[in-house]
Amino acid sequence: MRRFLTALFVLLAAGAAHAQDCGRPGDQPGRFGPFDYRDPTKDAERNIVEINHFTTYMEEMALYGFASRRAQIGAEAEGLSLVGGNLDYTLYAFPNHAKALYAMGIWQLRLRNDSPIDFERMLQGSRIRSAECYFERAIMYTPNDGLVYAAYGAFLHKEGELQRAVAQYQRAIELMPDSPEPHYNLGLLYFDLHDYAKASEQASIAYGIGYPLQGLRNKLARVRPNTAAPQRDAAQ
Repeated sequence: MRRFLTALFVLLAAGAAHAQDCGRPGDQPGRFGPFDYRDPTKDAERNIVEINHFTTYMEEMALYGFASRRAQIGAEAEGLSLVGGNLDYTLYAFPNHAKALYAMGIWQLRLRNDSPIDFERMLQGSRIRSAECYFERAIMYTPNDGLVYAAYGAFLHKEGELQRAVAQYQRAIELMPDSPEPHYNLGLLYFDLHDYAKASEQASIAYGIGYPLQGLRNKLARVRPNTAAPQRDAAQ
């Protein structure tokens, strides 16, 4: 019964997230930002945000639920305020901060899975928006930033929304054709979909561009040796 109720709350929370009004970047006058994270003239603003809000500690807490300087944070109000508030500040100031977008997404997935009631209350009772909203706002603000789509794809992949993740990775590749990471991640996704031919194709592209990690190649070699991406020439 408890497992059923937890699953029900997860579904309700996810529905609330998708139904939320996402607003638009710059819709809260008086707050710091918004700025384009890629803008080379915004170094001072980036430093303000990353030194005070999107620190290594905050990123670790969001991604893993723990950091080297403190034990795991629970879903109590103080924990939500600490992590969510700082990520929200970062993403209002720099809507297309790809690392903060991914951190917000993973933090919300963990909270939604571990404490669905607290997750739903957070979305209803604070200015923190759903992870989907932060990605949508980023795309509104910088529709040509490939890193945003790559981060969105990675979040959707983690969420299990595989077909939606494919579209985001493909858009990232269109905007960053010479970046190996979206090809590699798309290859991992195709592997999860059991489409090993497409996974091998993406692996070949990623490794041809110079992606260093061998995880996808090893996965392919285990299931279908003939589809594994070829080794790159050591002289290259």
